[in-house]
Amino acid sequence: MLKVMDPNYQSPGVPTQPTPPQPTPPYPAPPAPQAPADPYSFIMDTQHKKKSLLPKDGSMKSRLLLLASVGIVLIFAIIAISSLLGGGKENNAQLLTNLAAEQTEIIRIADLGIKGSTNPDTLAYLQTTKISVTAEQVKILGYLTSNKVKVTPLQLNAKLNKTIDAELVSATASNQFDEVVVTKIKESLRVYSANLSITYKSASNPTSQKILSESFNSTSVLLK
Repeated sequence: MLKVMDPNYQSPGVPTQPTPPQPTPPYPAPPAPQAPADPYSFIMDTQHKKKSLLPKDGSMKSRLLLLASVGIVLIFAIIAISSLLGGGKENNAQLLTNLAAEQTEIIRIADLGIKGSTNPDTLAYLQTTKISVTAEQVKILGYLTSNKVKVTPLQLNAKLNKTIDAELVSATASNQFDEVVVTKIKESLRVYSANLSITYKSASNPTSQKILSESFNSTSVLLK
């Protein structure tokens, strides 16, 4: 009888065939080694560059406004520094020197009037004016000297007005000397009084403020 052979039957003595390896699903390749970081890469790194102070929109108007603002700030800074370094002191000294020059001219006009007048009232007024303004000048020049500010004769005569001399000569000829000399000296006193007030406002030293205040009060009495 013919026997059907079992397909799984292995003849004795025949070696067993190895089972072929089953294919495995593909896996991702390992990452490639990275190159070392460039220590100088920050030079070309635009993301870390400093931001510009100018507007990003590139508007010319915006840029001009920004530059103008910076300029104004610088100007105020320069002014403040100049003041701290003595600019204000020098300006005040010049104002006081100008006052001393005005005083010199008022005293000169008073002397002209004293020499040319014979009216007792006019003479009394001119002498009082001369004494008062001379005392004020002594104080101002003393203050300037104490602060090492030298005032030269040229500076003291800077307000000399020879036109007044000519007017007084004409007034003598027309017999109006007293009226003209009093008018001229009061005009000078008004200008002097206004400059005393201006200088007082710019003064920061208590001593100079006191001198200016007293001079202003004395001048106000002379102008009444």
